[in-house]
Amino acid sequence: YARLIDTVSSQDSIAVPGEIRAPGVRWMVAAAIASLVAGALLAHVIEPGVGVEKVMLAGDTAAIHLFPKTSGPHPVALLAHGVTASKETMFRFGEALAVAGFDCYAVDMAGHGESRLRLSGPELVAQMGRLTRALGRVDVFVGHSMGAAAGQTSFQNGDLKPKLFIAAGANVNLGERGPPLLLLAGDFEELVSLASLKARTDARLVLSPWSDHVLEIFDPRLVNAGVEAACITVGKIPPPPPRSWLWRLAGVICGMAGALGLMRHLPKLDPQLARARGLLVPAALLMAVRLTTGWWFGASPILHRIPL
Repeated sequence: YARLIDTVSSQDSIAVPGEIRAPGVRWMVAAAIASLVAGALLAHVIEPGVGVEKVMLAGDTAAIHLFPKTSGPHPVALLAHGVTASKETMFRFGEALAVAGFDCYAVDMAGHGESRLRLSGPELVAQMGRLTRALGRVDVFVGHSMGAAAGQTSFQNGDLKPKLFIAAGANVNLGERGPPLLLLAGDFEELVSLASLKARTDARLVLSPWSDHVLEIFDPRLVNAGVEAACITVGKIPPPPPRSWLWRLAGVICGMAGALGLMRHLPKLDPQLARARGLLVPAALLMAVRLTTGWWFGASPILHRIPL
């Protein structure tokens, strides 16, 4: 009889704390879901007065068209990303140019993003020529790394003829008859020698102390320098730098925080959820990436790249 009393009291002492913890876990899960939802909303904030649409250029190139909602003709900007990237990585730069009154096209280069073209040097250059002809004119060209190299060759072939050539993370050479050249790089640039960039006398160089090769096209100092140069080239007054990208960055942080909260606390709600932890953890992370990083890099699955 004494043993039975001890057992019952022991079970009660274990059950009560569990009941106390359960509401706390539910609140943590609710907070994580709220953070994920808030992150998804913030990640899609776009500058007022800027329109965004997805278009197909030259019949074979997927592009994001960022444009000012004001009427009237606008100078045209073509933006080409680097290797392993996609048109979405140029969204930040294109949005800033659209705020300044440019009609911007950020494109998927051959073998990247939604492009069905085969990746090769000749194809990249040929694609650039087709894009230039499809747009009619390109007033400002912005190329990052591989995109800048493709733009350089297209210019040398006589296809691309911009009024301003902006190269980020690349050391391009347009020759004596080339358009004004603006070079953008970070102090932590890994792929291009900063000494060789600083030795250039035929181009303007802007360096940022905060960036490496990957981050150069998002860096506010470099983006603002590019927009200012583009405005001067076409006779526009540079507007105040846009700030919506900060909200999108906050959205990524909130979304990832929410995903981490779900990964940590959701399995505690129910034994069945605990057994499915191996699926819940990657699912929460992938959901956060899909919902919050769409305007930073291509987060959508490209079905034609999945071998079936």
